[in-house]
Amino acid sequence: MKLATAALALLSGCAQILGLEDTKFDFKDAAVDAPDICDTPALVCTASTGRSACGRLFVAGTGEPYKVAAPTGQLCTTTEGPCGLTVFGQSKATYFAGTSLDRVMGQVDDCGHYTIADLDSTVADVAIGISGNEVVASGRLLLDRPTTQGTDEDVEALVVPIASPPAWADQLGIAPTSVETGYLVKYITAMGAPVPMEEVRISGAAVGGPKLAPWAAYFTGSFDALDQTLTATTTAGTAFIGPPPGTFRIGGFHVGKTCGRDGFELVNNTLVYVVMKDC
Repeated sequence: MKLATAALALLSGCAQILGLEDTKFDFKDAAVDAPDICDTPALVCTASTGRSACGRLFVAGTGEPYKVAAPTGQLCTTTEGPCGLTVFGQSKATYFAGTSLDRVMGQVDDCGHYTIADLDSTVADVAIGISGNEVVASGRLLLDRPTTQGTDEDVEALVVPIASPPAWADQLGIAPTSVETGYLVKYITAMGAPVPMEEVRISGAAVGGPKLAPWAAYFTGSFDALDQTLTATTTAGTAFIGPPPGTFRIGGFHVGKTCGRDGFELVNNTLVYVVMKDC
């Protein structure tokens, strides 16, 4: 016993000599991963008579969710951030025609989740429109959806800050009016990965930089800055298209593969977001 006591005393003395202190581990000190209040939308995506479109709003340029400063995870009760937006859905045909006969208004929570319930389930191509005082009018095209009752979930939509188009125009050395109407395009593979080195094709033809429509420019990242020296997409797979009048085809080309789809039209004073898949 005396030997054990002496050993403890010796160890204690060594700790003091080395400048160490006796410590105790308290499980209360362990970090706890608290769930994000915005992980779950305020509304469950359901459909009763048609096909619903649900997803989240993201900021073009940062890729961050568009939410209020202190979200509660509840339906909007203020006009801050996403709560100041008007979000709606309708067929692509009526959206391009500028009518609202089949328009369905959506709901938004303060985390930026949106739900547009019971759009016409017989329509394969729909547009999700977004407008507000702090953003540029924009739309997300949701193409080739099943023509059955059900839900389309996790549909990413973009909000474009008012300051973005003037900055893009300055980066390209063109007038701000040249980027008030256009297409924000993301090229992805069949598995959903962005496609680098993709060249924009319009109605089957290559296009140059900003000049007479159609033209194309490429972002350095995810709809952040446009670089007039780029001639193809970066690893983000993103581009801006200055579209021609009338109906046109958006396509893409990289060595070994082409892709494309018909039936696009410009929407005045609106930036339309479209994801080109299997490119």
